Amino acid sequence: MRCINRAIQRKKTWLAAISIILFFLLLSEKLPVPKIFVYNRTASLPVGWYLILPSQNYQLGDIVVFQAPEKAKELAIQRGWFSEGELMMKQIGALENMSYRIDENGQFYVEKTYMGQTAIADRYNRPMPQLRGTFTVGPGTFLPVSKNPNSFDGRYYGSVSLKNIRYKVVPFLTTWQ
Repeated sequence: MRCINRAIQRKKTWLAAISIILFFLLLSEKLPVPKIFVYNRTASLPVGWYLILPSQNYQLGDIVVFQAPEKAKELAIQRGWFSEGELMMKQIGALENMSYRIDENGQFYVEKTYMGQTAIADRYNRPMPQLRGTFTVGPGTFLPVSKNPNSFDGRYYGSVSLKNIRYKVVPFLTTWQ
């Protein structure tokens, strides 16, 4: 009998916890309360909810939500990848004074680490921007990257000002699709 009561109590506790989490997820989108979660719907990173951290200290590998550079934003909106006012979410792949390179074959490297291939065209056969050469991440900027080879990231538009970062986030409730 005790085992059954414990099992029921555990289920009630989990149900209450999930209810509270869902309440705050919905509330954070509807009311003017401090935003604590952000949702990622793209395949650049695992789809789902990310917890916003109160941080201005950025390191390699951090996941950040940022305003895209103007040219990248225009292209993404034009192609329907996201809408006006939407932010991008990527990992920090390089910081100030680090180098990245895209060779003549479209192979993308940060420092000496292979990050993936660049695409010549998107899935609808529209040409993608082509950066080629060796670049150094400038002062006050970062290189946004994704492990997804189809991600529209810094391999196509270069580094971005750290001032464009709105949030540093960590996965909360996510899944790869």
